[in-house]
Amino acid sequence: TYINSPVSFSSNKEASQRIKLPSESISLASANCIDGVLLFASAMENIGMNPYIAIVPGHAFICWDVATNPEMGIDCFETTMVGSSTYEQANAAGRLEYTEYKSKGELTLLPVKLTRQLGIIPME
Repeated sequence: TYINSPVSFSSNKEASQRIKLPSESISLASANCIDGVLLFASAMENIGMNPYIAIVPGHAFICWDVATNPEMGIDCFETTMVGSSTYEQANAAGRLEYTEYKSKGELTLLPVKLTRQLGIIPME
């Protein structure tokens, strides 16, 4: 279930949210956008996929390399729709967000593989 988590430890309250560990999101059965993205990225990385954290103004969603369809390149998924929509609907929403924000130049893709190379590792 999507939940807005306004509590943050940052001094910049407008651009931050508290991030839960994936285990917390699972045990609480709730997540905000970045919590869901980190949970999905963790699971995808664990099964050998190449996930990306897609960051857009005020939001985040998950993307990944499409190994089975190289012409497509990257596919995406809106994690805030888990539990309230079908996979197909959340996938279509993620693809739409990717296309819209990329065309505006407002999309940042953070490869999880790169974060590992930079020394950012799971806390658990």
